[in-house]
Amino acid sequence: NSITEIGASVFLGASGISGTITIPSSVNRLGDYAFSGCTNLSGLDIYAMLDTIPAGLCSNCTNLNGTLVIPDGVKLINKNAFYNCQGIDSINLPNSLTQIEEWAFYNNRSITKLALPQNIFVNQSAFYNCTALQTLTLKGYASLFNFVFASCTALNTINSHSATPPYFTSNTFS
Repeated sequence: NSITEIGASVFLGASGISGTITIPSSVNRLGDYAFSGCTNLSGLDIYAMLDTIPAGLCSNCTNLNGTLVIPDGVKLINKNAFYNCQGIDSINLPNSLTQIEEWAFYNNRSITKLALPQNIFVNQSAFYNCTALQTLTLKGYASLFNFVFASCTALNTINSHSATPPYFTSNTFS
C-alpha cells in the first residue's frame, strides 16, 4: 500500500488487465484516463480518499460490471469517467457528490435504477443512452441539464424527495 499516485493514461488500452483492480487508501491522486480502454477489466474497488473521479478513468472498459461504489468524500465525477462501461448494473453515489460532468456514464446499458444525492448538478449527456434505466430517484434538489437522460428509453418512474422542484432543461429527457 505504498502507492500514492496512479498517473494519467498509465494503463491506457491495456487489454491484458483483467479481473478487479483495487485502488488502495494510500492513493491520493488518480490521473485522467488511467484505465481507459482496459476492455477485460471486470471490477473496480476504490478505497482511495479522493475528492474527484478523474476524466476518462475507466472509459471504454466494456466488461466492467457489477456494482460501482463511488467512495464517500468524492464531490465530482469528471467527464467520460465511466463512458461506455456497459455492464455496470448498480451505482452507489455518496452524499458528498455535488457534480457529475458530461458523458460520465454514457451508454451504460445495464443499470436499471439510479439515486442521485441532494444538491447535485448533472451536466450534459451524463447518462445518455442508459437504455435499461427504469427508475430515477432524486434525494433532494437537482439541476439536470441538456440530454442528461436522453435515449434512456426504459425510464418510466422519477421519484423526487425535494421540497423544491428539480431544474430541468427542455431537452433533459430528449
